[in-house]
Amino acid sequence: PEDPVFPELVQLTVKTVGQIQGEICKVDFWRDPPSRQALEQTVNNELRWCRVAGRRVFQNTRELATRIVDLAYRRRRFLVE
Repeated sequence: PEDPVFPELVQLTVKTVGQIQGEICKVDFWRDPPSRQALEQTVNNELRWCRVAGRRVFQNTRELATRIVDLAYRRRRFLVE
């Protein structure tokens, strides 16, 4: 049987990538620390709210959100095509 977490993670990934793409396409996004912090908070909230069978999927969501936004910065050329 398929892991019940998998469909939830796919949906979360698609939603999060879309949110990131929507934010980073703004002019000078990466030069504006409050914008980056807001994006990290948005990603953090999405990770915290991700639940399967009433249980949280992720722990340490703040650190994970920071890493996701850092990865978005490094892959920004691919995300804004």
